[in-house]
Amino acid sequence: MRRPGRAPPQWATASAYISEPLTGKAVTGFIPDEIPPADWFNYTWNQLGQWTGYLTGPSQTVWASRAFPDASTGVARGDVDAGTPDDAECRYRYAVCGIDGTGPFVAVSRSGSAWITQRNLPATPGTPAGVYFSPGTSPLTGSGDWYLWTDTGLYRTPSDYAGTTNALRGDASWAALSLPASPGVVAGVAGYFNDLVATTSTKLLVRTVGVWSEVAGLTSRQAGRAIVWTGTALVELSSTGGNGIIYTATNPAGAWTLRPTLTGVGVGTTWQLATGDTGVVVAFKTGVDVPEVWLSDDHGATWSSVTTPASLKQLTALRWHDGVWSATSTVAPYAQTSGDLEHWLPVPIPVGESGNELRDVLYGNGAWLLVSRSGVLQGAPAIDPGSEGYTPGTESSIPGNAGWLRGRKISLTAPTDGQVYAYDAGSGTFVPTTPSTPTLPWSSAAAPAAVQTTDATVTTIATIATTTDRGHTLTITVSATLSDRSAMVSWIWLVTVTNAAGAVTIRDALQVGMSDPTATHVAAVAPVAFDVSGTSVRVRVTGVAATTVDWSATVTTLLGGS
Repeated sequence: MRRPGRAPPQWATASAYISEPLTGKAVTGFIPDEIPPADWFNYTWNQLGQWTGYLTGPSQTVWASRAFPDASTGVARGDVDAGTPDDAECRYRYAVCGIDGTGPFVAVSRSGSAWITQRNLPATPGTPAGVYFSPGTSPLTGSGDWYLWTDTGLYRTPSDYAGTTNALRGDASWAALSLPASPGVVAGVAGYFNDLVATTSTKLLVRTVGVWSEVAGLTSRQAGRAIVWTGTALVELSSTGGNGIIYTATNPAGAWTLRPTLTGVGVGTTWQLATGDTGVVVAFKTGVDVPEVWLSDDHGATWSSVTTPASLKQLTALRWHDGVWSATSTVAPYAQTSGDLEHWLPVPIPVGESGNELRDVLYGNGAWLLVSRSGVLQGAPAIDPGSEGYTPGTESSIPGNAGWLRGRKISLTAPTDGQVYAYDAGSGTFVPTTPSTPTLPWSSAAAPAAVQTTDATVTTIATIATTTDRGHTLTITVSATLSDRSAMVSWIWLVTVTNAAGAVTIRDALQVGMSDPTATHVAAVAPVAFDVSGTSVRVRVTGVAATTVDWSATVTTLLGGS
C-alpha cells in the first residue's frame, strides 16, 4: 500500500489525561455499552503511535559489517556530513580517523557501506584524536569544512562539494591550520557558523574570519576536554582534577560564562560532551568503570546528575538522534540504547572472538553506524525514508513537505511570497527563486509611456533603443485622451528602422490604423512623428493649444538579422 499522508500521531504527549488501563481490562477488552475513561484511550493511542514510529525508524537490531581497508591500531573517531547535497554522484560524507603501522589515515565513505583509506596528511601530523564536520552557514552551497586534530596540530579540508578539491576525495591534502603560539594539545573543536572554536590542553581558541585569538579571563578553566555547539550556545568542558568545569557562550567572540562545576565525580578526567534535542547537552566520562553522566536541558546553564546502570561503563562515545541515545564501549555488551539516559538496553550486535570493542557511534543516511578499529557495523535504515521516526511533524508529509520533486531534492530554504522553485544544477536541488520577466532574443515589448501636454509644443512621449547592426520593425500604439475624458483617439504605426554600426535610419513610417478618423480635437494636423536621437528612435507628438491632453504609447520591437 502507498505511504500514508502523515506520520503516526504522537497521541496525548502534552495531555494530563493519560493513564494505563487496568490489567484485567487489558485482558478482556471493553464490553458493549461500556464507557471507558478517555485517559485509557489516550494511553493506548500514545503507545501505538510510539511503537509505530519506533518500528519504522532506523534499526538497532539488524546490522551489516563493513570493514575498513586498513584496520586501525589506535583511536577510531568519526563524523558525518549530513548537509552537503549529492550531485552527479554521492559525496564522501563519512570520515573516521585512525593510525596503523604505516601511519595516520582517514577512512572515508560515501554511504557508510564501502570505505577507502586516505593518507593525504602533511608530514609528521601526529596521532589522530578526532574528526569533525562543521556545516558552516549554508551546507547546501558547500560552506562546510572538515577538521582533523592530532596530538600535534589541527587540519582542515573543504566538504566534498561540486567544484572543490578536498582530502576526502583524495585530490587534495589536509591543510595544517596555523594556531597561535603555544596552543597546547587540541582536544576538540566546534563550528560556529563559518567560524571555529577549539579547546586545548591550555587554551580556548577562537577563529573568526581566518584569524585566531585566545579567549582570556577564564579563571576557573582547566585542561580542555570537549566542546559542542547546541545551535544556540557553545558549551566547553575542562578538567584536571576530575571535576568538570563548564563555560558557555552564545557568541565565541563575546562573554563566556562560568557554569556550576560538576563535582563529586571521582578523579577520571576523560570527559566528553554530546548534544541531544533542543538545548540538551550531556557530559559523560569515557574509559571509567563507574558511570558518570550529567544532563543539561538549557544549553549548559544548569546541570543534574543522571543515575545510570552499572553496565554503562568504559564508554567511548554517546550520540543522540530522533529521541534515541546510543552509547558504545570497549566492554560487553559494547553498544547500548536508551530513550531517557537512565534506562539502557543492550544492542544485539554481531560479536566475534576478538576485536569487538567499539570506539564511536555515528548516524547518517537514515542508519546508525557503530565504529570499531577494523570497520563499522551499519544498521538497517528506517523502513520509511521520511524523517519522522519518534518525533513526527504535525503536517502532511505528502506533498506539502515531500522534500523531492522529480527525483531531485527540494532546498530546505523557505520560499518568500511570489517565489517559485527552479532547478539549480550546481547544488542538484530545487531552490526558491524570484521569477524574472521572460524575454525573447528577437522580440521585446516596452511598458506604456505616459506624458501630458497643455499646449502645441512638440513633446517626446517614448524613446526606443536600437540594437547595433540589426533591423527593427516597430509596432507603435499611441493614444490621446482629453483630460476631461470627453474625447479620445488612438493610432497604430508601423515603423522600420536600421542600425548599421551605430548609424540609425528610419526607413519608413506607415500609419496603419486610426480609431476615429473624424476626430478633430487632436487630429486637425498629423500629431505623431518619429525622429532619431543618437542610437534611439523617439516618438514625438504635437499637443493642442490651451488644451490638456493625456498621451500614452506602447512599442513592440521585432529584430531582423543576427
